[in-house]
Amino acid sequence: MITKITKENTNLYENLFKKAENALKKDFPEVSITTLNEYFTYIDELAEISPEYTVLPLDEELFEIDANTRVISIPTKFKQGAGVVGDHLAEFAFFAIDRYFDNTDLTQKKLRIEYTNANGDKSTAAPYPSDNNDNWIWLTDILNHPGKIIFGWPLSSLVS
Repeated sequence: MITKITKENTNLYENLFKKAENALKKDFPEVSITTLNEYFTYIDELAEISPEYTVLPLDEELFEIDANTRVISIPTKFKQGAGVVGDHLAEFAFFAIDRYFDNTDLTQKKLRIEYTNANGDKSTAAPYPSDNNDNWIWLTDILNHPGKIIFGWPLSSLVS
């Protein structure tokens, strides 16, 4: 998820904030977005306007998926694993995959992640509403990385 504003990504955020502010002006003429907190205050309304406003991450490393080999590169941040014990949906892992594979637009397919946790338990995470009502929430971006799908998987406490 968007984690912090640094010197390197300030322009990315300023542009996003200004664009979001302009999009909201019709329904919220007094709106001013200059911080992440202000931005997330309106995230539901922004998501209804366009999925581009839920484009995440701006500053997170991505797990790159090679659809041909099924190999997933692991970002440095996750080399030691992810701390989700006792946390539920508090951390996101972001993935990137080519949008088109075997003449198929993957945006037309249902997304799910099959995983094995530290105890060796196997499970499947599917977007909300899932069959088992885990309330998985997916963030997907197809607009800002042409030819790619970027999606965020909120890590459940079940993953640990």
